[in-house]
Amino acid sequence: MDAKKPASLIRGVHHIGLTVNDMDATLKFFIEVLGYSLKSHVPADPSYAVSNGKSMITLWQKPESNDEPLTTTAIAMDAKKPASLIRGVHHIGLTVNDMDATLKFFIEVLGYSLKSHVPADPSYAVSNGKSMITLWHANENARPFHRKKIVGLHHLALRVSSEAALNQLYDVISKYPGAKIEFGIEIMLLGPGKHFMFYEPSGNRMEMVYWPM
Repeated sequence: MDAKKPASLIRGVHHIGLTVNDMDATLKFFIEVLGYSLKSHVPADPSYAVSNGKSMITLWQKPESNDEPLTTTAIAMDAKKPASLIRGVHHIGLTVNDMDATLKFFIEVLGYSLKSHVPADPSYAVSNGKSMITLWHANENARPFHRKKIVGLHHLALRVSSEAALNQLYDVISKYPGAKIEFGIEIMLLGPGKHFMFYEPSGNRMEMVYWPM
């Protein structure tokens, strides 16, 4: 597969979305322990974005939870945050149910290269020099990905360097067997960035983001 890989248009991880069932406790952990700061809050979701300038995490409330997170609570936490010791994202681990299809997607569509393989797990690591993804084989009875019902990954957002790169990847992914577009290219939040959402062949939810610097 590596012989067929294109030049990678991915410039790194834009953010990682996590589904949580205790927003207050998770916000407190990221702010008071890891030294992140509150960046935004979307009450309608409800979701929060926290960042330390090296990595950004978006937190999404699990619908069944009874928690009512408050922006004022998060702002109060921000006053107590320590200097962050986190220097960025080392790698992201994804559980997959079709290792061959997902490996092929990362290599032949996104331009990643195979870096390592641990047969005992079994797991693979792929990288494009800007971000590293580890892929872990799911058990046969594993539940499918669901961003609203399962605590954990909500989505993985990768960053591209230009609007042309975003358009190119959309064209390729929209035609790729096993991949599924959730929504097409549109303005992200209030702009000026653009993004689109899709599912890779094993069903993990991913996002491509172009945000002008």
